[in-house]
Amino acid sequence: MANQEVKNRSRWQSAAMGVAALLGFVALSGTSPAFAQSPTVYTNLGPIVGTQMPGTSPAINAFLGVPFAAPPVGNLRLAPPAAHASWTTPLQTTAFTPYCMQYSPTGVVGAEDCLYLNVWVPAAKSNKPRAVMIFISGGGFQAGSPNVPYATGQAMAEQTGAIVITPNYRCGILGFLPAAALDAQSPHHVSGNYGILDIIASVQWAKTNAAAFGGNPNDIMIFGDSAGGDAVEYLMVSPLAKGLFNYALAESAVGSPMLLNMTMAEQEESLGLDVLEYSGCYYSTNIPSCLRAMPAATLAGLEVDGPQFPNIDGYVIPYTQSEAFEYGYFNKVPVLEGTVLNEFTNLMVTTFPTLTNPPITAYEYYEELDTLFSSYGTEVAYYYPLTSYSIPLQALAAVLGDAYIVCQVDQRRGYLKSYVTTYAYEFSEPNPAEGPLGPWNLPAISGYNYGDYHSSESAYTFGLSAPNGTPLTGKDLSLSQKMISYWYNWATTGNPNGAGLPNWPNYASSQIMNLKDSPSSMSDSAFSSEHNCAFWSSIGY
Repeated sequence: MANQEVKNRSRWQSAAMGVAALLGFVALSGTSPAFAQSPTVYTNLGPIVGTQMPGTSPAINAFLGVPFAAPPVGNLRLAPPAAHASWTTPLQTTAFTPYCMQYSPTGVVGAEDCLYLNVWVPAAKSNKPRAVMIFISGGGFQAGSPNVPYATGQAMAEQTGAIVITPNYRCGILGFLPAAALDAQSPHHVSGNYGILDIIASVQWAKTNAAAFGGNPNDIMIFGDSAGGDAVEYLMVSPLAKGLFNYALAESAVGSPMLLNMTMAEQEESLGLDVLEYSGCYYSTNIPSCLRAMPAATLAGLEVDGPQFPNIDGYVIPYTQSEAFEYGYFNKVPVLEGTVLNEFTNLMVTTFPTLTNPPITAYEYYEELDTLFSSYGTEVAYYYPLTSYSIPLQALAAVLGDAYIVCQVDQRRGYLKSYVTTYAYEFSEPNPAEGPLGPWNLPAISGYNYGDYHSSESAYTFGLSAPNGTPLTGKDLSLSQKMISYWYNWATTGNPNGAGLPNWPNYASSQIMNLKDSPSSMSDSAFSSEHNCAFWSSIGY
């Protein structure tokens, strides 16, 4: 499979850019709703003043745009996050800051000075310290931010009483560029994983300041969707994150082969050289200074083919997720992990635009299988016959979703359950609320059903639909309340079960939870059969 991964490398870069295109941010940067009161919290760096959100019951305080690291500008560009200077005058944290600079279909957006997080916490004092739930946003590591209307922590904090934290982190070239000249400036001789280091810094900030917000520094859950789910897994793998969190929850973490899991040296040969060539810094006598002297938007907007993903550097990320989980080389905390039924229906549109507009024919379907899977193309067609799908495009979406996401996750959590308490799920609500990656921003294709697409479950974890953050209602609200309760129970006990909820079996029993209007368990063997995971494993996926 390694040769095939290299062969399709540009496509996985396109897939990540496709996620960036689908995000279609409705930015909250620099804005704040109408608030009342001015709660103050004394963090380790200095006092911050937040706002109390109107209409919440119980009342929720929000602290928006709280710095957790120094601005990554100047000599701190393309470097690990540094400590932020302290302050004594109360800092107003009442508006969202710009999200981290990133490429978008309309050009480069956001700001380089972006290492800020948001905190939602019930205003009332609690008799016991509150759980801390840290959400890591997705975006293919190319884009993304929690500063959007459909990822605010208000509903989660309101329902559970937890403290909800959403950090920003560097992405794209500014977050993941490795280069030999940058290695030379590192005491650990590594470069590139700056976005992952940002996330680790944000979790460290949360642990340090949890008590100041009424939270428990020893009851911290990290959770994330898509690339955010991968970030959760990378923090499980990273020795630098050891002891910072107590529970992990990964939603649709794509893993390999989509993220490639290249070594640092390999990524320096691809992304690193591409950036040096296109930036004009290749022949500079001081490459780091050249890269840091460029306008940030110019550097972030370079159109390069190299993958802008985390790399396996032996220090921040010493192993791939699969290697670490198979052999036990990870931070051993309880893990809850799952996928959605149709992981690739939305990603098809931007990953393979030439195949979706117009939709592929039957002949092109078989041709594409041969291109993607070489000698296995005929076998893939046997397991995904066109007679089982409305149109060939629907079949190809099923193939890619199963091969590149669903069965990869199933394999990794199979490894995990040998070492730690593990729970598993599949989100399969057939007509889900609008999530961050469509279909509100996707074209209608005759005969094609997006279904419960990649990231559709996130509308339910926050109780808000995209793009405007409209609160869920009816059966969607009912499912959302169940899922938020499951997530909170996991964050406090390492067991999603609780009063009034359908029973969720431990994955040790080879059962997974089917999250839909009426949640129920299903056997892992039935799940594996539905997605042909044994077949994919047999050919190296």
